[in-house]
Amino acid sequence: MNTQDEKLKAKVAAMNKGYAYAEKLWPQLIDIFTPFVGKQVFKSGGGLLAKIEKLLPDFKDDTIHNVYRYSSDYSLMWNVKTCEFMPPHSCMYNEVSVYVAEVRNGIIQSMYTKEKAAEHFSKRFTFEAVKEQRLLIKEARKVLDDLKGKLYPFEEFYT
Repeated sequence: MNTQDEKLKAKVAAMNKGYAYAEKLWPQLIDIFTPFVGKQVFKSGGGLLAKIEKLLPDFKDDTIHNVYRYSSDYSLMWNVKTCEFMPPHSCMYNEVSVYVAEVRNGIIQSMYTKEKAAEHFSKRFTFEAVKEQRLLIKEARKVLDDLKGKLYPFEEFYT
């Protein structure tokens, strides 16, 4: 196996770990924040109110690197960062965003839907499928390049 394959396998593993953890984390966060729709959740400095901080789960899990809240004026979200070890001394990182709610002026406007989350977090990848898709893209690019070569005197998007 070449190093590109090793990197791809590590990337796939890191992504799958992140999506699996995010899929478990999202419903917990939704349960915590749903009662606060229409209410202030942030302090003036941008941090979460103390009454909310104490409700948050313990983000410790041996399969992930860390979880942190992404600071935004418009979205309440966390990032799940994973790390997949690559011998002898390196690591492939990946981050998955866990969107919880839309926020304006520190007030939760609406929660992200279960359907959106299910579609997002149910993603899982395999090394073989990703490698196959990359090959299809390479082949499609060649076909496109050949067509562009045949039509070189004409603009691609000429109407």
